[in-house]
Amino acid sequence: MKLTLTEKLLIVLNEIFEDIDDVVTTHTWNDYFKKIYNKTPVRERVRSTIQYLEKKKYVEVYKGEKGKLYKITPYGRNKIRSYIFSEENWDKKWRIVIFDIPEDKKNDRDYFRYKLKELGFKKLQKSVWVCPFDIIDETKELVNKLRVKSYVKCILADYIDDQEKFLSKFIVDNKSLTVKNKKY
Repeated sequence: MKLTLTEKLLIVLNEIFEDIDDVVTTHTWNDYFKKIYNKTPVRERVRSTIQYLEKKKYVEVYKGEKGKLYKITPYGRNKIRSYIFSEENWDKKWRIVIFDIPEDKKNDRDYFRYKLKELGFKKLQKSVWVCPFDIIDETKELVNKLRVKSYVKCILADYIDDQEKFLSKFIVDNKSLTVKNKKY
């Protein structure tokens, strides 16, 4: 699977930020676009990509003294994990979420599924979702926020059947992207 411009930019931003609270300006984005693609970015393309990332809640936008500031959100970090994930850097643990949210909480259930996808989970069965990333804290926070704790179970497991096949759903073929002499 070839990475999109948005995916490549998120990975580069991950390289820029060493701490989740770091922020960048529009000027920094432009510099890194230029660094990646060896050309000056099209202003409208940068703006539309930033708007897309903000809409997807991968970045947050703040007003600073010298213009807009951008920060990668926890959801953005989780999305980046999916781009740079490999079997070599995996802790060999599966995060499994099982839920049975009743029909009268259908909106919460649908929103919960949506957020599980956003966090990087993949559906194993209708109400069983699995992820190799260490995001149990974020998952528990979501469960508490929606007040569905009595309907949800989080499990940490060492093994699932056909895990090699299932693991391939989390690994992106991203050999074509190089950032700071690192191959992704």
